[in-house]
Amino acid sequence: ARALGARELLFVSDVAGVIVRDAVVETLDVGDAVAAIADGTAAGGMAAKLQAAIAALASGVERVRIGDVHALGDTERGTVLFQSRSLV
Repeated sequence: ARALGARELLFVSDVAGVIVRDAVVETLDVGDAVAAIADGTAAGGMAAKLQAAIAALASGVERVRIGDVHALGDTERGTVLFQSRSLV
């Protein structure tokens, strides 16, 4: 994404975003994502997506979004990850 100059990277999933307590989380920063992986809130494929999102953010991508196929046409759908909440 960075090499293409993309401002956003979208990971398409079979779920609407990062789910916590049966609800899609709208935004996460890197610290939140690391904590979700560490405490098992995000496991399996979602943990892998979050790890890839963290790497993309570290490489300079401005934001990463995780969502279902409907997120392709709806930029407000899914979970948006940022480097830091101070940038939100």
